[in-house]
Amino acid sequence: SSHFGPSRFGPEEACNHSLRCADRSSCCAAPPRNTMTSAALKNRMLAADNAPVAPKKPSSQTVDIPAGKGEAAKTVVLEDEYAWLRGAKWPNEKIDEPEIIKHLEEENGYCKEFLKSLEQHQNRFYETLKGRIKLTDKTVERKHGAFYYYSRTEEALQYSIDCRRENAGDEEVLLDRNKLAENEKFCKVLGTNICENHQLMAYRSDFVGDENYKLTFQRIATGELFPESGKLEQVSTYCWHERANQAEDPIGVFYSVRNAQLRPTKVFYHKFGTDVKDDPLIFESKNDMFTVSVRPTEDMEYIMIDYHSKTENEVKFFSMEESLHAVQQSAGPVAADAFSLQTLRPLADDIEYSAEHGGGSWILKTKEGCAHEHFRIMRKRDGRDADFEVLFDEDPVLAISSSPTVTKSFLGISYLSTKTGQPRLFIYPNDAGLSPAEVLAKRQQVYFPGVDPDNTSHDAAFSHVCNYEEDLITVAVDTPVCPTIWYSYPKFGAAASDLTIVKQKEVPNYEQELYGTERVYVTYTEDQVAALHPSVQEELKAKSAGETPSTAATPSIPVTILYKKSLLKKDGSMPLLLNGYGSYGICEEPTWSNLNTLYADLGFVVATAHIRGGGDLGEPWYQAAKFLTKKRTFYDFNATAEYLAKTGWTSYGNIAIVGGSAGGMLVGACLNLRPSMFKAIVAHVPFVTVLDTMLDGTLPLTPGEFKEWGNPRDAGYFDYMRSYCPYENVAVKDELSKAGGRYPSIFATTGLTDYRVGYYEGAKWIAKIRAQIKAAKMENQDIREPLVVMETNMAAGHAGASGRFDRLKEVSRDVAFVATEFDLIE
Repeated sequence: SSHFGPSRFGPEEACNHSLRCADRSSCCAAPPRNTMTSAALKNRMLAADNAPVAPKKPSSQTVDIPAGKGEAAKTVVLEDEYAWLRGAKWPNEKIDEPEIIKHLEEENGYCKEFLKSLEQHQNRFYETLKGRIKLTDKTVERKHGAFYYYSRTEEALQYSIDCRRENAGDEEVLLDRNKLAENEKFCKVLGTNICENHQLMAYRSDFVGDENYKLTFQRIATGELFPESGKLEQVSTYCWHERANQAEDPIGVFYSVRNAQLRPTKVFYHKFGTDVKDDPLIFESKNDMFTVSVRPTEDMEYIMIDYHSKTENEVKFFSMEESLHAVQQSAGPVAADAFSLQTLRPLADDIEYSAEHGGGSWILKTKEGCAHEHFRIMRKRDGRDADFEVLFDEDPVLAISSSPTVTKSFLGISYLSTKTGQPRLFIYPNDAGLSPAEVLAKRQQVYFPGVDPDNTSHDAAFSHVCNYEEDLITVAVDTPVCPTIWYSYPKFGAAASDLTIVKQKEVPNYEQELYGTERVYVTYTEDQVAALHPSVQEELKAKSAGETPSTAATPSIPVTILYKKSLLKKDGSMPLLLNGYGSYGICEEPTWSNLNTLYADLGFVVATAHIRGGGDLGEPWYQAAKFLTKKRTFYDFNATAEYLAKTGWTSYGNIAIVGGSAGGMLVGACLNLRPSMFKAIVAHVPFVTVLDTMLDGTLPLTPGEFKEWGNPRDAGYFDYMRSYCPYENVAVKDELSKAGGRYPSIFATTGLTDYRVGYYEGAKWIAKIRAQIKAAKMENQDIREPLVVMETNMAAGHAGASGRFDRLKEVSRDVAFVATEFDLIE
């Protein structure tokens, strides 16, 4: 529903997506004079002994846990001496408790003191990263009617500019985010949405970082703002009320909004020219685990409302044409019964599906009827089929990985190998006149020039600029050494040589041939007693004959490796930077990265572990590590680090691990399991108090995430969740008190207005670590003290700074910290 919305291969990539890269000749040039060594800097910080120490304040909650899953009922008192760091008004209002603000500012001051000595190095890293971005650039154009829409950036400007041109005409600027950002500390304006007659545009904006998006409507020719602009708040999704190729202005807009707990639960309709207070409620979720979204189908024949949790959903729909007629007959405010909602497929336990309509058919990606954790494609042809039929059945070797891409005559399906995680793109005819067997017989795989689909670690996807009305298919591919290339797919049966390059991401100061990439597979024997809840262990014993790659006792974990060829030495001497995520079924795609390239220039081997819990090998890979099997994610990650050390890529204790959000939980949990394996930890907005968060059903994301982690108030979950919660298992004192004990240095970041992962999670975690370090020092002054630094962005949320240059500065700060820990700078 947006011309410029963020997408894996979308416009944000050229504007403020790329944050990564470098050349050793520039980033690793001789250091400035009169600077101290990395070791001296660290020792100076530790000798000052002035790291902020948060006071402890007694606090507890009592949790009653019922019997079940082999466990007796019990009551647990959960102590938390740092609970006071969570503001009473969070997340709905600004944090203003003086004691909390004072502590966060002290942490920021300590961080600033550390970074001040690294300022020249940080600036050099920043310039290197910036030097590998084409500062004046534009995205792939998207054709809509007679216009071509795109976003572009200008060399000195922080934010992207949305534009269009009519055929070969002059450029017309639609929205300049740089002007909106003037005098703002934070500015996130999502892609402009252009109506069918090209006269109106809408966009959502957030100037705080809390993702409370306000909706603005504007007439393009005059710049006139509609009276409704800014009055629709907490807007999660929206779309115009109009038919395809309509000449008149749209008569209204559908929109979903977040409730007091910041969950999108209601869909409203607004008719232009009426008071927003009179907007009728069309649909509401009354189940805390379910949220809603609204959008049109690709052919714009229907409006769909998706009522969904993380494991099941139900799609409501109604006719665009019929609803337009009903609203047009209403002289004043519209009644809710103007929209006759129908159910596409009824809600069923653990049945997820996504829907699209085009080419005279409904197309579903669904788990309905699947024997395993896979999806199949089903179809229902308008006026021909009484019910849905299977178009493509589930495949145990290739897992459907995304919703179908639909144009008038093409149907694009993305797959991932369940054994290797390598992507496959297939194109089918979207022809209601063909039977399922005939459609399948015409299947064509997309091959990319220079990419071995089985052996090259790469990412491939159907681009957001695929166009239903114009019947255009655009595909994109990149690898850890080759930046993104967009291709136009011209016809059925096209060979790799037939693909036409639409755009190739230009990277200044980068020579692809200097870098190498490999894909290795880490096989290890899973300790099921340690990783799995006892009830799951019993289930696996009963199903041992049905073992799959995702549940195997000896899983094979794909790992993507990047290095600079001239620096590679597989003798264990190279430092390793290991990235991971492993939650929500989100993939860590093996793509080109400016930041990873910079680390390679500094002499790191850079690895990405495609661990279970992520969707890297399809839906089964995700389902294998959640609920009472979640600890598989952490053991996969640590097994990867250990394998890379044993095989000479790096060595034990010479490893930095990096993760953000749920990836912050990953590095925190792995740190607790094997602290001496790592030398440095970078944790961005880390989800480290998972137990405490999941016990609080009033928090924005908690109820919905019972379908991800489980509910610790249910039988079997409390102790299991507690066993991997990073905050609950901090054991710095124990590690440092051992003979030769060592604990990695930590750099953590949080965002004050982050409603997804509260700023206090990282703050509590760091406070607890610091307290244990202090206790260890009181017993023995000769411990190997780690450096622990935290920074809270007081003007941003979950994603950090909004401007592209400001984000580069944040990234260069991370590099300076890691480089310091590994003595790579002076």
